[in-house]
Amino acid sequence: MQFERPGKGLVAGREYSFRVKAVDKEGFLVADEEGETTLAQQVFTYEPPPPPEVQFVIKSVQTDFQNNRLLIDLDVPDAGQVNSYEGFIVDVDTGAGIYEFEPNLFRSAQIEEQLPPAIQQLEETRSYRLTLFLSTRDGRRLQAEPYEFKAVPPPPPSLLTRILTVLQIPVVLGVILVIVLSTIGIVVYWSRPRRKEDLPPPMPRPPIDRTIMTDSPLVSGTPR
Repeated sequence: MQFERPGKGLVAGREYSFRVKAVDKEGFLVADEEGETTLAQQVFTYEPPPPPEVQFVIKSVQTDFQNNRLLIDLDVPDAGQVNSYEGFIVDVDTGAGIYEFEPNLFRSAQIEEQLPPAIQQLEETRSYRLTLFLSTRDGRRLQAEPYEFKAVPPPPPSLLTRILTVLQIPVVLGVILVIVLSTIGIVVYWSRPRRKEDLPPPMPRPPIDRTIMTDSPLVSGTPR
């Protein structure tokens, strides 16, 4: 004979006693040969069945260079059991670790992290491998299959774009404004009409020669 009773309210690890009694068709307790109405008794320690295993898969990893963010999309069937996540990223070619996720609160199936500095500085496409762990509310640590992804940096900005970027810096704008205003001030200063007292004194005129030139008188000769 097999009996089933719900385990609601039982505490894991606590010891309980299970007793079996029976009544006949007339509603009287059935007694055994010794007159005991407890037909069976069993002492046991309650161990609840383990919760269903939480499986998850890394669906995609995207690198957002514009906002310096790393977007990780997961497939977690029972996300309500997940409490936190952690993990790390390694370089596929060298095997060196480039970034480590500290334990963080799990909010949704899309995880958003800072783009690792090593990826931010990329100048060409490179492959990486992400390993991610989820911790459940009951203390279990789950691991997904490592996921490989490629980080493709954007093309370098053009010269005009870099110049415009530099010009947007307040300090640079201030320096340029000072130079322009100084240049305009110098041009205006040297272009203004000069006042009379600012003009250089006239050059002295050379002395006037007042000597009168006359013809020499003719000397009469002695008549011959």
